[in-house]
Amino acid sequence: MRFMLSPSFVLSEGLGLLAEELVFPGDEAQAWLSANVLPELGIRPDGSDLAAVHRAKNVLWGVWGNAAFLADKGRNEAEIAAYLGRWSLYGDDEVAAAAHRAATARRRGRLKRVAR
Repeated sequence: MRFMLSPSFVLSEGLGLLAEELVFPGDEAQAWLSANVLPELGIRPDGSDLAAVHRAKNVLWGVWGNAAFLADKGRNEAEIAAYLGRWSLYGDDEVAAAAHRAATARRRGRLKRVAR
């Protein structure tokens, strides 16, 4: 039997993904970082669009959950790596390491099965 995750979990995940946009709409986060954080660290802004990077990171976050589901379904490390290689936008070394971690976690019982 499948079940939905608890409403509090759904809300907390949604808030976590949208918190920056709620606190710093548009490009306000980039302006705040440029004024308050980057100068203290001696970093000069390079023209990157931090809001676009953040949005892309949030979209790609689901890739890692999907890799865990593949591991849970018993897919081998090569299949997980192929999926990550296509969708994660990481390099070959990072993909191989992540696929190995996912497959190993499943074999060691670290990925818990949900009721089906």
